[in-house]
Amino acid sequence: MKLSAHLNWNPAVPLILLILVCIQSQARGFPVFAIVCLGIVAFWLIVCIYRVIFRYSKRVANFPPLSEEDLKRSIGRERMEECLAGKIGFVWISDMISRFGYPIGMMFRDESADKTLSGWTFVSGHEDDWRFGSDLELHDPHAILRVDPAVADYLNRPPGVVLTRQPDGTFMEVEAEQDAG
Repeated sequence: MKLSAHLNWNPAVPLILLILVCIQSQARGFPVFAIVCLGIVAFWLIVCIYRVIFRYSKRVANFPPLSEEDLKRSIGRERMEECLAGKIGFVWISDMISRFGYPIGMMFRDESADKTLSGWTFVSGHEDDWRFGSDLELHDPHAILRVDPAVADYLNRPPGVVLTRQPDGTFMEVEAEQDAG
């Protein structure tokens, strides 16, 4: 995966600044402008490195996800058959879980009018608020089970349930916020 995908920053910014530094430093000797541009590029690189290290330090989920055989050994063949998309329905999974390997931080189930959807949504809690809707992808229920097999125990819960991960790794039901009005 490209570094820019992890950072969500435009990599052209430091390149443009470096080009400006070269042009200006040749024209004027080595003025304050060049020092300021180099400082901005250095700051940008430090922030990029920090973000990559921070993102990787927060991973504790099964990543890469388990294979189908490992999942079968973990939860059993009967439980896997109960969790087929045709029986439960498809689930929404955040990119932070499916692509970047973050653990499930919260899962909730909404009422679904479409019988092919289960209503389940799985998020890590590290999603950006402004991109949240575009970070969700539709998956087979086995995709989330390969990331965290313990989720199988909760998939039959009724719509309206909200579960959050506790520090010990288990999930606890919390009261769903009701719309006021």
